[in-house]
Amino acid sequence: MSIRTEKVAEEIKHKLNTAMSKDLSEIGGLGLVTISKVIITPDLKLAKVYLNFLGNKEPVEKCLEKINGKK
Repeated sequence: MSIRTEKVAEEIKHKLNTAMSKDLSEIGGLGLVTISKVIITPDLKLAKVYLNFLGNKEPVEKCLEKINGKK
């Protein structure tokens, strides 16, 4: 990745972590959700976000369904 894409990926990671900490605190059973990595394409059109779940009481698939339902 170039320096620009790395900076954009870090900014996306920071903004999403901030937004998720506020929005996902309302959903029970998720535990702590953090973004571990963001990979972005060189043209900055697509980003892949990797999540970590700590202390969740349900399987990861269920947690992802809850997050996707929150949109």
